[in-house]
Amino acid sequence: MNFLPKDYDLEAEWKKVEQPFEHPDFVTHANYLHFMSEISKDLVLSCNLKINNKITLDKRVSQKLKLIELILENLKEEQRNIEKYPEYSIVCVSWIPVKSYYLIFNLLVLLEYLITCSNTYLTVTHHTLLNDLRRMLNDNILSFNKDIFNHIYTVGDIESWKIPKWENVKKKDSNPELRLKQIIRKLSLYSKEEFKRTNKLNRLVGKKKSEFGKSKINLCEFVYWYRIKANYRDMEFIDKGVPVQEFVDFYNDYYDLSINFYLAINKCINNLAMLRTGNILIN
Repeated sequence: MNFLPKDYDLEAEWKKVEQPFEHPDFVTHANYLHFMSEISKDLVLSCNLKINNKITLDKRVSQKLKLIELILENLKEEQRNIEKYPEYSIVCVSWIPVKSYYLIFNLLVLLEYLITCSNTYLTVTHHTLLNDLRRMLNDNILSFNKDIFNHIYTVGDIESWKIPKWENVKKKDSNPELRLKQIIRKLSLYSKEEFKRTNKLNRLVGKKKSEFGKSKINLCEFVYWYRIKANYRDMEFIDKGVPVQEFVDFYNDYYDLSINFYLAINKCINNLAMLRTGNILIN
């Protein structure tokens, strides 16, 4: 018995989806990651404030700088080892979301500290840091040279988007606009899961649904939500049957994304540090 419409061509529909079908979750995230690594190439971050005041750096700045140095060197060493021993990537793909996030988190802490001259930023929470990053991008205090990273999306708008089926598993050169929408929607989904978890909700209804609908998402939060997934939900899309080379590609894309963000934020930090102190902070 056929439950499909008479004019439905199943074979034609499956042909729209790229191989492999065996690991759709892994392919989906690998596609998203490849897109992020590509669009973040040559990324530049600028602070648009007129900086006049000099400051004396808090002693805790040196601790942040050491953390950044250690994480960066660890990622570089890990990547060198994967080049020699590709199978090592199978282990490393579960670690890199956490390492990548804390590299960028500590950079953003220093960046926002230099902008605000407030010592409270050296002990800022993750949510406050990301909220302030969104605000600074929205107010043009900070801006990237690629507007795709400046845009702020509301959850209400995101949930109205129409995205064709199977688009997430299509090959890596899929429609860029659709790929971006898929990623933003995925970040919004992770945000919703976290909102429900922290508010101890099984369903999102009433005032809480309205409250969450006003939430905002920025593409830079990619590294934060993937770190949350790695920390609390495990990397369930990491399938043991995935070929080693695909693990290698996954790791390399994550590494490239991390370095692209590192270079962009690093340069902005050093520009601000020169204005605030007369010296760069990160060599």
